[in-house]
Amino acid sequence: MSNELVTMVNNNIEDMKNNEGLSLPPDYSVGNALNSAYLILSDTTKGQPLLDKCDQGSVIKALMNMAIQGLSPAKNQCYFIPYGNQLVMQRSYFGSISVVKRLSNVKDIQAQVVHKDDTFKIGGENGVLVVKEFEPSFENLDKPIIGAFAWIEDLNGNRTYTVMTKKDIDTSWSHAKTKKVQNEFPEEMAKRTV
Repeated sequence: MSNELVTMVNNNIEDMKNNEGLSLPPDYSVGNALNSAYLILSDTTKGQPLLDKCDQGSVIKALMNMAIQGLSPAKNQCYFIPYGNQLVMQRSYFGSISVVKRLSNVKDIQAQVVHKDDTFKIGGENGVLVVKEFEPSFENLDKPIIGAFAWIEDLNGNRTYTVMTKKDIDTSWSHAKTKKVQNEFPEEMAKRTV
């Protein structure tokens, strides 16, 4: 990716802001995100740079997707993954949290992984699933993941929970083209999945 490509993507985003009403987070710098992406995509430490390996059109689409979502690779909010000669931008757990926290009615969002022998109890309140108790233990961190849960808290303090068993998580992962990221970062990917 040359400076011309960075400039082109930046200009496309500016056109979308001015002509199509694209709204980016106020603290988001498209230029900084694109320059960070350039450094990652031109990295030669793992062999051929992704810029040389991937089709330029797919690189542009991946960068546009990153910018439209207001994500920064410098903050580990997204990854660039090659599928053959096609580059895809995938939002990370941190990116998903960033996107959800920007919603006007969201106060907080959290995801946790449950390991074997952690204390974890669910229940129901007014017909809605809630997490009643979660007590992780340092000794259990290397034990197998048995599930994950997430909650979103609105401005009124109400929480909405999602709970997934390891079987649910594995089913979700089975649809991935590759399991490289899930195998290398199972905790983060379990949180992202839930």
